[in-house]
Amino acid sequence: MVSDFKLNWAFGKWITASGVVWTFNNNLYPWLLTAFHGTSMTGMWAACFGVVAMANPLFLGIQNYFGPVLAIASQRTVLQR
Repeated sequence: MVSDFKLNWAFGKWITASGVVWTFNNNLYPWLLTAFHGTSMTGMWAACFGVVAMANPLFLGIQNYFGPVLAIASQRTVLQR
């Protein structure tokens, strides 16, 4: 059980760190923009972000394909060590 955890944590720590950084970035950016440039700029950024976010389904599809492919490749690399 401990060896399984070590094997999975070698890969999982990067996914966990990525999720934490992504969440922090998405929640902090509008606050920093408001603090430095005001609410009107933040509103403009939000409108542009909404338009760009329409491509999100395409990016999620690509992620759902390449995520498992990269996970398997990474696990094979860890097992070969």
